[in-house]
Amino acid sequence: MFSRLCRLFRKNRAHKYLMDEYSAINKLADALHKQLKTLRAMQKDIVETKIAYSARSGKATGVIGLRKTDFIEEKLINDLKWLSSNAEQRFTHACETIESTEPVSPSEKLELQQIADLLNNINDTLPKLENIMTVKDERDKALAIEAALRNVTNLCKEFHLLRRRRRKLAKEVLENEISPLVRRVYESRATLKGEHSMNIFAMTEHELRDLEREARHINSCNDPRYKIEFRKWWQRTQRPEVDFTTPLKDPHINVMMKLDGPERKIHLLLKAA
Repeated sequence: MFSRLCRLFRKNRAHKYLMDEYSAINKLADALHKQLKTLRAMQKDIVETKIAYSARSGKATGVIGLRKTDFIEEKLINDLKWLSSNAEQRFTHACETIESTEPVSPSEKLELQQIADLLNNINDTLPKLENIMTVKDERDKALAIEAALRNVTNLCKEFHLLRRRRRKLAKEVLENEISPLVRRVYESRATLKGEHSMNIFAMTEHELRDLEREARHINSCNDPRYKIEFRKWWQRTQRPEVDFTTPLKDPHINVMMKLDGPERKIHLLLKAA
């Protein structure tokens, strides 16, 4: 459920400006974890009791409803426990940060907001435990719990499908935005023969400026499948230099590229327009 957030937590340091988000998610995830765990235990207890008497009474046992809410026990409860624990760790690390030298990650901030929205929607759809406990009839209680857990399951399924559609759309948009120049550089198979084979590509200075602009855009999308990284990434304008660590004696520019495929190291040579 929260694999993208897990990747962002590994990638970024905890930021003090996201402390409110970490705290809110920690508290909400912890509360939902406990509530869902209790409701699931109650549901299983009622169903197991019904099974014991089903042969004699001939009434429905509720096993079908139990199976339709397996997601709660097998996935969501564990994921909420992970989310609560890691959000708490992020909050603690953020508290220890005296000065944040790095900007807030827009991707992490957006991900935290979307997860918070999901958790609030789940919280809104769940009945209060005290209301469930006041239901005397076991059948009505089981139906109420099943309905609540199925609503939660549906919310999580919609969240999952929406994220998948967004990833697909983002990939399609990014693929459509990649210029023929970027694809030519990445797909070029020109090599310098020698002791070590090297990928080379000759381009004009105007094309190099275009490649730099496109690299900034592609990298800003934070999609791990796409990357254009110059060796001197801190320089906005790249200049050819002699690299004595390679057999290529002409001044050139080293770039690492990945376009939804394997990474390729390419040596760019400048040519006359």
